[in-house]
Amino acid sequence: MISAGVIGGAGYTGGELIRLLLGHPEVRLDFVYSTTRAGKPLSSAHPDLLGVTEQSFTGSVNAEADVVFLCLDTFGDGVTGYEIAVNPYGIQGDLFFSAAVGEDIRFD
Repeated sequence: MISAGVIGGAGYTGGELIRLLLGHPEVRLDFVYSTTRAGKPLSSAHPDLLGVTEQSFTGSVNAEADVVFLCLDTFGDGVTGYEIAVNPYGIQGDLFFSAAVGEDIRFD
């Protein structure tokens, strides 16, 4: 089982990632960091997660997680975002997502 953390989980990109991670059988969502929503349930920002998880946003990051995702809503429009993931083995992936265009995923 892989432990995963999300930084920037309150925005559109973070919400989509959280939904995918919670549904993955080999991933345990360790933390979802947010400076603005620490202590509040994930469903407070992502109503689609109501009844799916009782997990809350946290104000701290667990450096022991196997992989940490950095999620940025770069345009502030609620439909476009950028995500970066790095694991201890040096594998890096980046994703650009737009509701109008879809996903562009690349691994370095």
